Amino acid sequence: MINYNKLTNQNNVSNFNHEGTGRLIILDPDANVDSDGDGYNDNEEMARGSKIDDSNDIPLIISSDDNIPKGYRTLQYFYKFDVNDKRYPTFFSISGSLPEGLCISKDGIIHGKPTECGAFRLTISASNQIGHFDDRIIELSIEEPKASTLTFGKGSLKPKEDAQ
Repeated sequence: MINYNKLTNQNNVSNFNHEGTGRLIILDPDANVDSDGDGYNDNEEMARGSKIDDSNDIPLIISSDDNIPKGYRTLQYFYKFDVNDKRYPTFFSISGSLPEGLCISKDGIIHGKPTECGAFRLTISASNQIGHFDDRIIELSIEEPKASTLTFGKGSLKPKEDAQ
């Protein structure tokens, strides 16, 4: 393990720990994360030179369907991706083009009002602060809204076909 105090003083780097596994763990100084479940905040552990035990590592998996719900042009759309391991903050991104009018937040929420129809094949990516990541290919379909007929008692309301 690399000495935390020595590196922070020499290289002006804060809150990191290399455990000889070939990866660098970068922690948010404001995060209250206990990655090894021992009851101590990771930032506090590293400040006093302790090793974070990640033997209970769980691979990060996006726990959402490959085919997310379809949306309709000009109507509000909302879908939230989720992950299995919630011990660390997770950030999401998309490769490919979302339909015009939609965007994705860093929290994994696709939202907005799509302005174009079509089938969109995208790759959703999730990563967390300890270097775990997952990618998933998804299909998003945006269709034209369907005209509806409302029925009340013996009559119905329909769009008028011909105005005379």
